[in-house]
Amino acid sequence: MLAGNWNVLVAEEEDGLVVIECPQSGRYSVKVLDFLRQRFPEVKVKALVSTTDSIWHYAGLRTYIARGIPTYALDLNVPLLQTFLAAPHSLAPDEYAWAKRSPDLHAVADRTVIGKGASRMELYPIRRESDERMMMVYFAEQRLLYGSSNDVFNSVKGGKAGTFNLSEVVSAARARHLAVTTYAGIHTAATPWEDVVNIALASPALH
Repeated sequence: MLAGNWNVLVAEEEDGLVVIECPQSGRYSVKVLDFLRQRFPEVKVKALVSTTDSIWHYAGLRTYIARGIPTYALDLNVPLLQTFLAAPHSLAPDEYAWAKRSPDLHAVADRTVIGKGASRMELYPIRRESDERMMMVYFAEQRLLYGSSNDVFNSVKGGKAGTFNLSEVVSAARARHLAVTTYAGIHTAATPWEDVVNIALASPALH
């Protein structure tokens, strides 16, 4: 986990790295990719996963596409990302504007598996009322669920609280019968799943 205002999760697989999220900006994506090149020399970034339709969460997409990195995104969000990529940037060309490369976008409409073995991941659309444009990422061997922008935060009254949509990712995980012990998100560090469920139980949507 590369922690920040928006977290970036990286998984090392047999044939390369998978980056989850491309937030903030193209320059931030360059910094992430430079770090990964130093941390994992000679290991390519084989894929990017973008989980939501929030501009802050996919703002660095053009850098990955410029470098020919295949990108997995929710089917509902692909048209939005295509529009984002089509912007000419003629006044201040970025890396993608210079690359003139066709995007390699993979639409995720249902369970999609990336990789194999211990580090494989499963992508699932959440398809709930507030999360219809989000998807979650499940690492079966580690029993780790990455839940997009469904987050746990410190309450102003003390203790922990959840975002309004936290109950929806819990409901979606239950519907898929995922065995989860640890949870993380765009704004959430690794957290025991039991704590996430207990926080989400306060929402009427889960009852």
